[in-house]
Amino acid sequence: GGSVTEQGASAGSVTISTVGDSTGFPMPSSLMVFSNGDLAQTYGNYPNPFHAGSEKTTIEFYLQAASTVSLEIYDVTGNKVRSLLKNVTLPIGDQKIPWDGKNGMGSLVLNGVYYAQLNVNGTKLLTKIAVVK
Repeated sequence: GGSVTEQGASAGSVTISTVGDSTGFPMPSSLMVFSNGDLAQTYGNYPNPFHAGSEKTTIEFYLQAASTVSLEIYDVTGNKVRSLLKNVTLPIGDQKIPWDGKNGMGSLVLNGVYYAQLNVNGTKLLTKIAVVK
């Protein structure tokens, strides 16, 4: 017998209760709580791709609390190209950090894909940035 019993199935059921409005978002609270997953959803850059030398790209993310942040640019081989932020304490809210497409020596990087690594209180996220000239 390969029969599956129903035993214990109800233990895994989830009850969804809505508080506040019909969307289920609890309205009485003015405080929005973001998890690290929400940080990942707010993390990105625009324009992407961007033209190094003639424009900047803006790397954006939302902090749910004042946090210690590092933001570093790496190439596809994992070499650090530039540190935009290094253990800087930033306030709660929307953060916009520009990158002009230059490396730490002040030279424009080559065309290609780069990774911006965001480190917020030890949580590391990557976003891909395409550079064209």
